[in-house]
Amino acid sequence: MKTKRVKFLYSVIILFSYPFVCLFSQNLVPNPSFETVTSCPTNTSDACINLATPWDKPSGSSTTPDLFDPCNSGGVPCTDSLGAPVNFAGIANPFHGNRYAGIMTYYATPNLREYIQAQLTSSLAAGADYCVSMRVIRGSRSGWATNNLGMYLSIGAVSQPSAAPITVTPQFKSTAIIKDSANWTIISGNYTATGGENYITIGNFNDDNSTQKYNYGFSSGCVIAYQSAYYFIDSVFVGTCSAPPPTATFTASSSNICTGDCITFTDMSTNGPTSWNWNFPGGTPSSYSGENPPSVCFTGPGSYNISLIVSNAYGSGTAAALIQVNSPPAASISGNSTVCAGETSYLTASPTGLSYLWNTGATIQTISVSPDSSFTYSAIVTSGNCSDTAYFPVTVNPLPVAFVSGNPIICTGDTAILTAGGGVSYLWDTGETGSVISVFPGATYSYPVTVTDANGCTDTASVTVTVISEVIASVSGSTTVCQGQSTILTASGGSGYLWNDNSTTASITVSLVTTTSFSVTVTAGTCSDSTTVTVTVLPSFQTEAGSDISINYGDSAVLNVTTAGGTAPFSYIWSTGETIESVSVSPESDRKYSITVSDATGCTASDSLLVTVIPCKMNLFIPTAFSPNGDNNNDVLMVRGVTDECVQYFKLSIYNRWGQKIWETQDPAAGWDGTWKGKMMDTGVFVYCLWIKWNDWKEDVIKGNITLVK
Repeated sequence: MKTKRVKFLYSVIILFSYPFVCLFSQNLVPNPSFETVTSCPTNTSDACINLATPWDKPSGSSTTPDLFDPCNSGGVPCTDSLGAPVNFAGIANPFHGNRYAGIMTYYATPNLREYIQAQLTSSLAAGADYCVSMRVIRGSRSGWATNNLGMYLSIGAVSQPSAAPITVTPQFKSTAIIKDSANWTIISGNYTATGGENYITIGNFNDDNSTQKYNYGFSSGCVIAYQSAYYFIDSVFVGTCSAPPPTATFTASSSNICTGDCITFTDMSTNGPTSWNWNFPGGTPSSYSGENPPSVCFTGPGSYNISLIVSNAYGSGTAAALIQVNSPPAASISGNSTVCAGETSYLTASPTGLSYLWNTGATIQTISVSPDSSFTYSAIVTSGNCSDTAYFPVTVNPLPVAFVSGNPIICTGDTAILTAGGGVSYLWDTGETGSVISVFPGATYSYPVTVTDANGCTDTASVTVTVISEVIASVSGSTTVCQGQSTILTASGGSGYLWNDNSTTASITVSLVTTTSFSVTVTAGTCSDSTTVTVTVLPSFQTEAGSDISINYGDSAVLNVTTAGGTAPFSYIWSTGETIESVSVSPESDRKYSITVSDATGCTASDSLLVTVIPCKMNLFIPTAFSPNGDNNNDVLMVRGVTDECVQYFKLSIYNRWGQKIWETQDPAAGWDGTWKGKMMDTGVFVYCLWIKWNDWKEDVIKGNITLVK
């Protein structure tokens, strides 16, 4: 077989990269939509395709490619139904006319293929370019879908060995699996003939291993359909291609701009233009001879007709578009540019009748602002798609701090001098405009003043002049104290105070050893009064609780207090809480006792002493020998100096020289008589172990030797 020079792409829809386009020229495929038939197809067991002459199956083929015709619409699917649009393989309206063909590209029987074939009305001319296409759709009852459905152009007819694949390489085929059963898919491409090709064969020219398959999982229905990949064929075309002149078209990044803006123009012309002639009236640049010009800028307002002429060897085309260039508005802002803190300024953007966007977010022409500090306001004024921005600074001046000083308290008939400050001009409610005024109200009265600074900002202050008829000085506080104690004296009756110790506070604290008099002058404005108070100091006395003492654990002691001086009767309070003159104490450990004595004047004296407790273990004694010979002298081994009240736990154990425990007691009053198991022990040395937990929770373990002698 000859090698053919072919240009094509394998895809479901094969797009040209070739510089010609496929126009509707004469179709060299006879009966391309199978509309001319010799009779109505009636039996799927026959190769009915031969009824659409000159279409037929290849010679040698044992398969039965089908023809579908509305004349068979009375049939029932899967029962010899070859109708259109309803048939055994599914439901599909013809792409063109009333009929279409059908073939299997895959079947359950391995490598079974169906093909249809027709002789062209004339042979292809060597070197000529042809457009080749057909429409295909998967039968909706088909259980499989495949790729590789294609068209093969050959010199002479090809044959098929029984039902096996025809092993040729088609010039056009679908590389993707065609699954669509609702829409017709086009398989097309451009072909440069080697010369003499006069037959077209349609089918799958690959074996099962080289074919991609998709299974829909059908298990019922028409056996032929659900076990196969079945496709309908319609509108087969083979014709010459011609190259039309270019069609001019272009896009613009904008068709409505403002003066000073630029537009990007992009050529979108088709059919392979080779030259371009751009014209940009009113723009810079004003013309361009390349495919895509640089950005074109417009400085003057107006309507401009932009044109493009494209050309190639087959002719030329022209496109035009109207560009509108607008003048932006001249934005400005008017209003009060200086305000005092807390005041409002009204700002108006111009020109009127347009749209506005302030940096406050407002979208009206006039806004009111009350800034806390100096701030620049801006407004974007828009007319159509053009805008301009105006800026307006507003300065915020701080308010003055007004104040009034002077004597706010006067006596009846006196004059008060009031002085205002904080500004450069003043206005009192009396009508006076000086910073200092003299007033002599007959009764308490408030005087407000408005203070204005150099920026015209104002603040108000006020002072109340209190008129009093007289001041009466008085002193409160304890006037009797014990020696060494202090007292607080508090003067009242005015707003100013001067004590004879030069203190100027209303209250003073005094600590005295002798009786002393204190005087104070009380003032209120121009009024004053004085008074004196005497603080009497009571005599002190002494209290003795006695010297520190020591007692044995478990013993008690009587504590007595003595008093020298003071005024009877006396009262007592011990640290034990007792309120008698003498108390008895029995501490279990060292303890300090204190006593406070109060006399009839309320003065007090205190003293304390320490009671030390001698623990029981200081009297502990264990003999080193004893003689149990019945002479009533040292006959029993005992621990001396320990009583039940001294200990919480007591255990004494005796061991012989072999480590055997021969006697034990937990009674401090018990002793060992020298016997073991009722028998007197011989003279010898024994070991004792004493374990004591004392009442102060301390423990002692004492070990030693004891000698038994007779």
